[in-house]
Amino acid sequence: MTITSNIEFLDCTPPVGYKHRYESYLYNQEEFINLRSGYNIKRYFIVDHKTKGVLGSVKFFVDNGYAKSLVRTPFGGIELNSGIDLEILYDFVTFFESNLFDLRVNTITIKNAASGYDHLTSSKVTTCLLNKDYEIYSSEVNHHIEVNKTGLDERIHLMEERKLLKAKELNFRFEQRALKDLEEIYDYIKACRLERGITISMTYEELESTVTKLPDQYKIFTVQSDSEIRAATIAVRVNDRILYNFYPANKLKDRTLSPIVFLMEGIYNYCQVHGYDILDLGISSENNTPQFSLIKFKERMGGIFSTKFSFIKKRS
Repeated sequence: MTITSNIEFLDCTPPVGYKHRYESYLYNQEEFINLRSGYNIKRYFIVDHKTKGVLGSVKFFVDNGYAKSLVRTPFGGIELNSGIDLEILYDFVTFFESNLFDLRVNTITIKNAASGYDHLTSSKVTTCLLNKDYEIYSSEVNHHIEVNKTGLDERIHLMEERKLLKAKELNFRFEQRALKDLEEIYDYIKACRLERGITISMTYEELESTVTKLPDQYKIFTVQSDSEIRAATIAVRVNDRILYNFYPANKLKDRTLSPIVFLMEGIYNYCQVHGYDILDLGISSENNTPQFSLIKFKERMGGIFSTKFSFIKKRS
């Protein structure tokens, strides 16, 4: 479908040599999508033939009358050049939903990235989808920390600053662990979650398979005291700008020592050194119910509130 002499919507791969002109996130990239076998994948693009640029895209797993962007990922959603005209976005949504409905899809779901990643693009997409009769079926609280030259210890609440000082007095050590230690760290994180009655979203086999195929995208960090792990996390490199603190955990017996505060300072320092702009702290909900104590903790750590919307539209 061509809407101007230059702009065209495609339901196939853009021509060879066309360059992406928007910020892309790991979960929408082909190397990650191809790890999810067994799904029919539909891809839609906005291309500018004059500049040989790809200005936007959305990708769906299509199965049994459902089109989902995306399944078993933190988010999918529409990726977009922030300067694109709103009318083009509206027409693009019309294009891909009409195509999906022609394929006998009955329900379309779109899970957006947290608005804190890119407020302008998020606002455009949210406005467009709501005006195109999509409904919000999930609204999750998300927090992130903006990484700058200021130390995290200068930005956190006095309560958390005291915990940080206590951890340093106990000679806690922050370490980046090798990926060969993945099973040990996974087992530790799983045990920590089970203590709290929280499920873990991936089996070890699923995580190990993903990390093996995309080793540059996963980082392991721990807090150690002597030879004992006091806290740990597996972090995900969403792109050059964003690091996602995916699986933070510590044992209940260490709760009074607050090693998570020390862990977060270490990750923040890592982000400073490696040029990240955002440390994503993730959502604060379980089974779509806000975890208010976790929300308060993230905000005491300097976390900035944003929203992660998921949308749905059913064929009329």
